[in-house]
Amino acid sequence: MSDYFSASFSANGMDFMNTVIDAVPNISIITQIELLCWNTDAATEQNVKDFVADSTVLNISHYEQ
Repeated sequence: MSDYFSASFSANGMDFMNTVIDAVPNISIITQIELLCWNTDAATEQNVKDFVADSTVLNISHYEQ
């Protein structure tokens, strides 16, 4: 996700990601933590916060066999 928010993808990659981002994203709580701890400029930080707010955040669950 950091590559998307820093516009590091090619034009085709950014177009694809824009399509994906327009859907309701599912992210893990680990991804949420990583994104919200990312040190970047104020505009990108707000975009990240908006993205996380629009996302469904999947929690960690304990799995037993």
